[in-house]
Formats: sequence, C-alpha cells, structure tokens
Amino acid sequence: MTIQSVARACAILKLFQQHEKLSIAKMSQFMGLSKTTVHGLVKTLEAEKLLQQDEKSRLYSLGHVNYELGMLYQSRIVTHAVVLPWMKKLSEQVEETVQLATLTDHDVIYLSRVTTQDFYGFSIAEGLRMPAHCTSTGKCMLSSLSRERLLELYPREELPTRTAHTIPTRSRLFAALEQIARAGYAIDDEEAEPELRGVAVPIIAAASKVPLAICISGTVRHMTDARIEQYLPALQQTKEEIVKFLGTGGLHAAAMY
Repeated sequence: MTIQSVARACAILKLFQQHEKLSIAKMSQFMGLSKTTVHGLVKTLEAEKLLQQDEKSRLYSLGHVNYELGMLYQSRIVTHAVVLPWMKKLSEQVEETVQLATLTDHDVIYLSRVTTQDFYGFSIAEGLRMPAHCTSTGKCMLSSLSRERLLELYPREELPTRTAHTIPTRSRLFAALEQIARAGYAIDDEEAEPELRGVAVPIIAAASKVPLAICISGTVRHMTDARIEQYLPALQQTKEEIVKFLGTGGLHAAAMY
C-alpha cells in the first residue's frame, strides 16, 4: 500500500534530479498539485533537512541529509563488500573490536564493526553519529582537512563535551590535529565514552570518494599504552592493504557486487 503524502514527498525530491533550485510555484506546476499542498510537504522536508531554502532567492535546493545518505550508501557498499574481511582479520589478530567510520561535517558515522564480547557494554554501534572531535576515527579524518575548512566546521572556541576527557576547545583540538597529522594516527582516551579507548588511522585512496577511518577499540583495561603501540603495526598494515585494493579497482568491483 502506498501512502500518498510519502509518495508525493518522494516525488518532490526527485524533481531535484533535473533541477538545482526550485520555487514552490514551480514544484506545484511540475507536480500538478496546489501550492498549499506542496508548501506543506516542502516545509516538512525542510524540517528534516532534506530540502533547504536560500534566504535571498527563497528558492529550494536539496538539503545536506541527502548528501549524508548518499555517502552512507556508498560507504556501506565499500564496507560490506571490501573492508569487512580485513576488519574481521584484524579483530581476530588483536582480539579487540574493530570499527569503520566516515566523516560528515563535524560528525562521524559508524558504518560497520566487528565486536568482541568485551565491547558489548558500550553504546557505539553501526549507524551511530558522534562528534568527530571526541573520537579517534573523527580526529584522524579531521587532521587531513585544511585550516579553512576546520574553521568553517568549528566557528566557536568552545566545543561540546561528552566526558571529562573530551577536548573542550577549538585551540586544543587544532593543536591535537597537527600532532595527529604528523603521527598518522589518533587516539581516543575516554573522550567519547568513559572506560573506552581507541586508536584509528585514516583510509585515503583516490578511488574512494568518501573519507574513511578504521580503528581498534577496547576497554581502558585492555587498551593500555603498551598495547596500543603493539596494535599499531597491524592497524597500519590493514589500512595499507585496503588502500592498495581500492587503488587497483577494488571499489569498482565492490560497487558491482
């Protein structure tokens, strides 16, 4: 059974496959519906960030959620068809939870994970969105961005905190990102969730159009400084194998999967 209002909302979104910007009058004309009906649907889509209105022209265009969903869709193709076997291998090797995340503005979205029994008490799960500055995956992806882009993402000095260990200011974050860029990896030291630590590296491949990062996560009891240092070579090797595969056409093969 088709719900009429949902079908009409989807039809409005599909108009933007052919048009970059539209007025409510034009949408009404294309849809064969009254302006009042279209206005209600558009305002709902706008509230859900699926459409956005330009303040000057008053025209509507696609909202950023469409971009996020597209990135998530493409990333999950990569995750399940390409990256997951390496994640499983790494998790078995280090006996810790391995996660894959992507960056969306100043948030990370967790795409996939291979979980050990010790990890089940934590809230981080597939599909979860979390501030990038308090995660190892987020920080290592942020470290590759230009200062101009970082200033756009973090216009204010104060940053939201999740724990007592979260980086609280932009200045401290930017300093940390410089160190991470030099080191090539990032550590989450109970910054996202108490008792949880992680170490992550970015996955940078020309064939992949989405930012990705892979991390090893575990309890504070497991993820000691010594173990993080011990795990890093395996994490870096996994990253290099994934990047090499993506660079040799593996992403295209995954998309056909």
